[in-house]
Amino acid sequence: MAHSLVKIRPDVSAAEMASLQTGRWLKDVLFYLPKAAGKKEGKARYVHQLRVAARRAAAALDLYAGFMPQKQKVKLEKELKEIRRAAGKARDLDMLIALLEKERTGQGAAQILKLARRSRDKAQKELVRIRRRADEHDVAGLAGKLVKGIGTADGKDARFGPWSRAQLRPSVRAFFDAVPAAGAGLEELHAFRIRSKQLRYKMEMVQRAFPSAFKKDVLPRIESLQQRLGDINDIASRQRRMRKWISRGAGKRLSVHLRERIALDDTRLAAARADFAAYCTANFLQQLHEKLDGMLAGLIVVSSSPRLAVRG
Repeated sequence: MAHSLVKIRPDVSAAEMASLQTGRWLKDVLFYLPKAAGKKEGKARYVHQLRVAARRAAAALDLYAGFMPQKQKVKLEKELKEIRRAAGKARDLDMLIALLEKERTGQGAAQILKLARRSRDKAQKELVRIRRRADEHDVAGLAGKLVKGIGTADGKDARFGPWSRAQLRPSVRAFFDAVPAAGAGLEELHAFRIRSKQLRYKMEMVQRAFPSAFKKDVLPRIESLQQRLGDINDIASRQRRMRKWISRGAGKRLSVHLRERIALDDTRLAAARADFAAYCTANFLQQLHEKLDGMLAGLIVVSSSPRLAVRG
């Protein structure tokens, strides 16, 4: 389901954008959920689209929370969390299977691939269960009521442009405060990845309130940064999964092959971390700060991180 940016009026309200964007992503969740839970070819693509839609729908619920009926919002947040969890697990296994099929050499790779496919079958059953749960809990009805109920509590409707800047400031501060020090561990990198992802989602939703440079220059920098952090997370997650398989009794021979794959990923992880460090330099962060500072009109960002200590 392809989307294009809709032209908006200069005086469009934040509540109108809340309805437009929240409705869009919830519609996508409802569209892709049955496809991802189905048996047709290409379900890996649908699982990916489902996870994307569920993440952005959740981000919309967070960004536009003040305009929403809270009863439906709280219920939908719970449903989206379950959908994201199931889609995320299936997607991770799809990526692992694709990697193993690409690098399929020797008996060890074949055994790990067989194990991964069994795990993926279980993940598919969970997606089917989540789809049934969505039907039983009438997620479509909840989504409709939420979007229909979007408005303002006090009758005063903020303009989207000024409102967007005010909403983005806390996420920008949190992003820079989370910048990890050189040589930071995986936990710190993961925390920074979460902050960068949260900032990216908000930036995507409010981009039409900013000059074109926001979309063409600033947002791609955040996307590139998040991609590098995502590469690190994917490798680390893959290693954790394989260690879990070993701990759960994978068998002596299979465990040997799994440890070989973990060792291979050690090399990949080191390379991914080096790539991130080369990209996320003090100069990169300084330039990013200055660009965001200018667009947010006087925002002051102070970071306690050794990697960044700048003030607007």
